[in-house]
Amino acid sequence: MFFYSNSIAFKFMIGLTLCLPTLTSQKQPHTLDTLLTQIILNQHFREKEVKFVHLLGKDARSKIIAVLASTRSYNELADLLGVSTAAISKYLKGRTHPSDTVMIRAIELADYDEKEMIADIIINELGDGLREFISWAKEESLLKKRHLRKLEEILYEAYVSSPAKHSVP
Repeated sequence: MFFYSNSIAFKFMIGLTLCLPTLTSQKQPHTLDTLLTQIILNQHFREKEVKFVHLLGKDARSKIIAVLASTRSYNELADLLGVSTAAISKYLKGRTHPSDTVMIRAIELADYDEKEMIADIIINELGDGLREFISWAKEESLLKKRHLRKLEEILYEAYVSSPAKHSVP
């Protein structure tokens, strides 16, 4: 598998490294899933906390715009996002993709139900990126025990601190 610095997996690992220390230092119990949802639902969009937006691929960005377009007219959505109606059409058709700034606005303006759908899109995108990175690192014999321990530590900390750890999803 060919892997290069513009791939989603590479961007995911950089973003994970940059944003997780800030997020996991909060004193509230959370899982990685609820952490991301908390950021989205509570609109905590400080610079360090939106690095995950930069990691989103074109397909995920289009899906997020589609979530918002399902309850708004193109004109209304364009006005809210500060873009043209032609841009909304191009986003939805995959001809171009929204910038990080537009994506942050999109997430901020979404209602609670839309934010839950957006969180699912983002979790799936980042999870796929992590899987791709692990596969590449294994193929290149770069995946070290310390990398796996770090991932295990992050997931374990999220699991142990979660009040919902014993509930069925």
